[in-house]
Amino acid sequence: MDLEFLSSRYSLYHLEHFFCYLMEDVNVSPDLRHKVRLCFQEAVTNAVVHGNQYDEKKYVHISLIQDTDKLILKIKDEGQGFDLDQTHNPLEKTNLNLPGGRGIFLIKEYANFLDYTEENTLVIEFGL
Repeated sequence: MDLEFLSSRYSLYHLEHFFCYLMEDVNVSPDLRHKVRLCFQEAVTNAVVHGNQYDEKKYVHISLIQDTDKLILKIKDEGQGFDLDQTHNPLEKTNLNLPGGRGIFLIKEYANFLDYTEENTLVIEFGL
């Protein structure tokens, strides 16, 4: 299933609707659904806010692929990109007051695999 929308505050208000649309035909446990929802919300918010910087001329592209043993969520933005390895741990004492890093930290905690490609795409995998 694929979905794309403009990077606006209005779009962020409707993340739950977008998530329900993507997950419409996906049958997973409530626990896994909750993990996917949290990662989806964090990743899409990061794409709109940090990636596309609320530029309503830029899009966020989302795809959800269900394989036999995994669920793959891909979120692509049209921003400058970032280095996944340079994100800081928000739980470290020196990082507690820094403004970023919490979303990626949560995604790393809940997903089985996380990668960021050269095409500005965050790839998040969950085992089924």
